[in-house]
Parts: sequence; C-alpha cells; structure tokens
Amino acid sequence: MIESPTQTPPEPRRRRRFPRLSGRTKTIIALVVIALAVVAAFFAPPEGDSNNITGDPPPGTPTVTITNPVGSMSVHHTFTVQGVQFAVTQVQEAQKFSDDRQRGGNYVVRVWLTAHNPQQQVAGVKYESLVRLQLADGTQVAPKYISLAPSFLPGSSQQGYFDFPVPTTEPLTALSLHFGTQIINFSS
Repeated sequence: MIESPTQTPPEPRRRRRFPRLSGRTKTIIALVVIALAVVAAFFAPPEGDSNNITGDPPPGTPTVTITNPVGSMSVHHTFTVQGVQFAVTQVQEAQKFSDDRQRGGNYVVRVWLTAHNPQQQVAGVKYESLVRLQLADGTQVAPKYISLAPSFLPGSSQQGYFDFPVPTTEPLTALSLHFGTQIINFSS
C-alpha cells in the first residue's frame, strides 16, 4: 500500500488592517503628520508661560530692567497710618519699568516702601483713597499700580511700591507723597 504524503492545509491568509500602501502614499501620510505637528507647535504655549491662574508672581525675584532712567534717590522717612508703620526707602523715575503692570503716563515715578503691622489684630489700609503723589506744579496723581497688599496680619511685614504715571519728567526733590494726613517731602 502506498501512502500518500500528508499534506498540511495551507495557512489562512492574515487579513491586514490596512491595505498595502505604495511608497508614494506612505510619504504623503508622513508629510501630513509632520505638517500637523508643526501647526500644533504654533498653538502650544511658549516655554516660559505659566498656567498660574491666581496671578501670583513666579518663584524667585525676576530682574527688573529700567528703560530711560531719569533719576533715583534714597529716602529715609517713617510714619504710621491706621496702626501700620511705613518707611519710604527709595524714589525712582523712568520712562518704563519692565514689571510695569498698568501704564498710564509717559513716565513712571516709583515710590518704594516697607510696612510693618506691630498690632495684635489684622490691619487694613485703603491705599487707593489715601495715597497721592504731588507734582511740582501742585497736581496730585493717584497711583496706577500698588504692589503692597492692603491687609496685614499681626506682626507681619511687607515690601513694595506705588507706581505713579506722570506726563513729563519731574525733579524728584520737587515731589511729595501724600499718605492720608502724612506728607513726605522727598527733598529732605
């Protein structure tokens, strides 16, 4: 008896998920994917941007650059308003500070202060109604930006500044800061 060789059944053909693509089609698909990636890169946030929605400054102290500085002077004047002790430490004038948040004039006068609440209770100061910069001609200017927080916890201290917009350069010694009933002349 002659045995016939056993034949193995042919393997079923695997179904491909994608039909065979020509080299030209593969190249076109690759170019489209690259083009989409490039377009998406234009809408991605720049590297330095923050997703900080609270408005808090980023950690660390950024370097402030001053454009067209006009003048700067140290001031040593202390006073108390609503139980909070303030000290004016410096006055600067420039065309622009790089951390300007609200521009309003051709120049900016920046008044630096330190503040301390020695009381045992929370203190609050309404700067917007108390603070004015008096120019040489007698005009009083309200601050456009206040970096000091209006609330002080017991025993807490702060450092910050008031930015005043001015239309032209002003001699710093001719200016005075009106803070409630306190008048701080920069000339003395």
